[in-house]
Amino acid sequence: MLDLVETKINDTGFRDVRGGISYHHNDIFDMSLFKAYSEFERVPISASIPSYGGMGEQQPDIVETMHGYNAVYNQATGQIVPMRPIADSYKLVPHQDMISEQARTIQEHPHFLVDNLKIVDRLFEEGKKAHRTVYFNDFKTDINSRQLDDAVTPRIDIYNSIDMSWAFQVFSGAYRELCRNSLVFGGAKAYHQKHKHTRGLDIRAMIGKAVFSLDMFTNQREKMNNWARTSLNSRDFEHLLATSICKKEQPKAEMLQTDEPMVNKSLLNLLVEQYHEEAKELGETVWAGYNALTHWSTHTLETKNAKSNHKQHDVRRSRSDMVRDVITSPEWEKLCEVA
Repeated sequence: MLDLVETKINDTGFRDVRGGISYHHNDIFDMSLFKAYSEFERVPISASIPSYGGMGEQQPDIVETMHGYNAVYNQATGQIVPMRPIADSYKLVPHQDMISEQARTIQEHPHFLVDNLKIVDRLFEEGKKAHRTVYFNDFKTDINSRQLDDAVTPRIDIYNSIDMSWAFQVFSGAYRELCRNSLVFGGAKAYHQKHKHTRGLDIRAMIGKAVFSLDMFTNQREKMNNWARTSLNSRDFEHLLATSICKKEQPKAEMLQTDEPMVNKSLLNLLVEQYHEEAKELGETVWAGYNALTHWSTHTLETKNAKSNHKQHDVRRSRSDMVRDVITSPEWEKLCEVA
């Protein structure tokens, strides 16, 4: 588990923990720990190759640059980070970028106040790995309705690394502790996604989804609980998609030949595949189906269907409208009635 044991407060005001360092505060825009230890940037890799003249005499070394790979430089410490080189295709996500994005998303959300938070920042292995937990103190919730005094504080957790050891991960929900492999202790997750550091990594979409899912968890608890306990097999979900968001308009001439609806099969397969991914964490439920739909509507950089020449905010808006039509449809309501 990554809720580590603090040992002492050092001279900087940060807390030494087993395997790293942590900082407890309540300002969501406070980047002190990351600025002190982890200001990363790409730098070229060069090699000095010995050179000799025709008579074997030593000549000045030839300096050559390695193409396609970079080292990582830590401005905070003034040192090259001891790690393997990163390829040009690797998306270096500095810890401050993902933390700042999370802070902006939470601040802009209408239901979350930023003046009653508890925040724990952690760094490990010379700053290469980071973990931030944001606790929302205004939304304490009971783990079990039979144990009214057994309450936890809803939270959002983010994990990031710059050395390819951790995928970028986002959790949200009401739980006491968690492991990096997604196991939750005491409570339940509302959202969990992870993504490798490829060019398709869209941290804004993932963070936005985590915040939105936590909002559903805390402010629409009854609806979320109903969706979470309502079974939904993949065949029923596929049928719902085929008659709604994946349905194509048929040419009039073809309508006379068949009653079968035309279906966007690539989108259908994509959403069903995402449903199976969500079901691994959430079970085969309506809540998993909902998360599959909202994943597609927000992760516009990660799907083959996303056209690179389209403005991403326009694509997200269009997809959100389509998802809204699905979850307000009579067919969706019928699924939710079978609790």
